[in-house]
Amino acid sequence: MAASLAIVIAGLAASPAAAEMRSTKLDRHLCKTVHGGRFVPIPGFPGEKIDRRLLPDIRWMKRRFDIFVTDGYSTDPVHAPRGEHPIGLATDIVPNKAVGGTWGEIGDLAHLAEPHQNAPIPP
Repeated sequence: MAASLAIVIAGLAASPAAAEMRSTKLDRHLCKTVHGGRFVPIPGFPGEKIDRRLLPDIRWMKRRFDIFVTDGYSTDPVHAPRGEHPIGLATDIVPNKAVGGTWGEIGDLAHLAEPHQNAPIPP
């Protein structure tokens, strides 16, 4: 059974790359970032792209968990047309079995992001 985990980073708004990125701190662990978005390749995951503002989060996940990104920016009909994939703000993640990744690790990552169902923690 194939499953994936969508990691959504809230508070980001995709806009033309020509505008300068600007962040406003809203809370201890939450900023609203506007402008500066651009689709870039995800290093280590050939063919996958994401909004460049999420690269630090993907690097952190890759260092801490044995993950493999199967999708990022996408307009494929398997993703909601008004969801995060078409604006480059989501990733589908599975275990990187080549380096010993397990679904348990993916579950740990999911629990870290959303310790209680329907109550995700701020980014």
